[in-house]
Amino acid sequence: MSKTAKGSKIGKMVVSWSTLEVIQSQVEWLKENGGNEGMTDDQLFQMASEDPDLLEYNYDWLCDFITELMSKNKHGGWMAEVKNFGWRSLNGHKYFQAMTGKSLLQAVLPKTNALR
Repeated sequence: MSKTAKGSKIGKMVVSWSTLEVIQSQVEWLKENGGNEGMTDDQLFQMASEDPDLLEYNYDWLCDFITELMSKNKHGGWMAEVKNFGWRSLNGHKYFQAMTGKSLLQAVLPKTNALR
């Protein structure tokens, strides 16, 4: 783990996203909260994965959480660096401005049709 001159840690994972974990968590919630008796785990998984609001709700929560983490950076300037990123194994860095978690993610993640 690297340290900057001010002593802050670089490379520490603070938050992560897994579509599979979101769906599996919803399956557990459905099992615990009833109303789905007789349904198999596969059927519950299918139901959760087809819920049009589940991923969007969790993505919005993630963006809000990142916004809270970002609140200490009052100037809004950021630098992102990637190594061996994605299927093309890209390396690079980018300087950008972002004041919200959503704008930060939009600045660093590839443009896709998923969860904009």
